[in-house]
Amino acid sequence: MGAATFAVYGTGSDPEAVFWRLVDQALIENGHGGYTGTIAEKTEYIVLTDQALPYPDATATARALINDHDPRINDSRGPAGAIAVTQMTPRSMTADGVADALLPEGWLFFGYAPW
Repeated sequence: MGAATFAVYGTGSDPEAVFWRLVDQALIENGHGGYTGTIAEKTEYIVLTDQALPYPDATATARALINDHDPRINDSRGPAGAIAVTQMTPRSMTADGVADALLPEGWLFFGYAPW
């Protein structure tokens, strides 16, 4: 068996609740037999950034960490990486269309999982 990379996004501000909801969802979709190459194989996560990022930046950061074999997420049996994701809302836009606030919207979990 090998390892596959995964990345999955879930809405919500509580990373613990979002993580377990995504794990449960992956178990339903992929079964409980193991070696799915998904977040279903994970039992823990580690937050890898100090601040929330817009979704495109979060996915680019996750891709870079995977490609660089970051030791915090490089083990298929270790924790998933987690990055808080922000989303601009209409209320956060100024008159000239520039965002003056980003609100937490969800979490991106990613890494390697047994396949």
